[in-house]
Amino acid sequence: MSNLYLSRLIVNMRSREAQRDLGNVHNLHRRVLLGFPDEPGRAEPARDRYGVLFRADQQRGHIALLVQSHVLPDWTRLPESYVLSEPLVKRIYDRLRAGMTLRFRLRANPTKRIRAGNTLQDETWRGKRIGLRKEDDQLTWLRGKGEKGGFELLAVRTATQVADVRAQAMPAAQGMRKETGKLSFESVVFEGRLRITDAVRFRQTLEDGIGSAKGYGFGLLSIAPAESEE
Repeated sequence: MSNLYLSRLIVNMRSREAQRDLGNVHNLHRRVLLGFPDEPGRAEPARDRYGVLFRADQQRGHIALLVQSHVLPDWTRLPESYVLSEPLVKRIYDRLRAGMTLRFRLRANPTKRIRAGNTLQDETWRGKRIGLRKEDDQLTWLRGKGEKGGFELLAVRTATQVADVRAQAMPAAQGMRKETGKLSFESVVFEGRLRITDAVRFRQTLEDGIGSAKGYGFGLLSIAPAESEE
């Protein structure tokens, strides 16, 4: 499997560029990609090519931008004064094993697809994805991801009061509001403890991210040792 790197950048909230980016996650996505090589003519999207996942977190009065990637990024390409200090970049997740207990945090966009044969929903929704709004449904969704992704939940809480993620609309994109011309994704933060059941599948889950809308700041599963593993 490829290397994985995690960058932590403390955003300078006095930067006008940073303010604009944090107000529109589509802009933030493009800004994050500045840290990676530009290869014109490549059909594969840069986010997929470099395995980029990102999330903006509020941490101790600051906004921390977390970026995971397959290659070592170059953050000197960001605008001057965009970050408050030298970005911290480290290689991660080399010692994962089955049975390990970890703390985790995940900002996700839980969804389900309406089956084409579903007669309970209006015909216009059949075959499309819809957001899961009930906490029980959201937790069931995450448990299902764990069963397929090599982990089980030991303890979890959700923070559904976080703001929905908005971005400039792209044609025919999921979540687009026609009346405003903007995208809106329901946002849920999961935090808690998990246990690795299959180290190979779990690492692949870390690399791939969880759920949809990864280009909009969702899907990055960040982990840290639980007390028993420190």
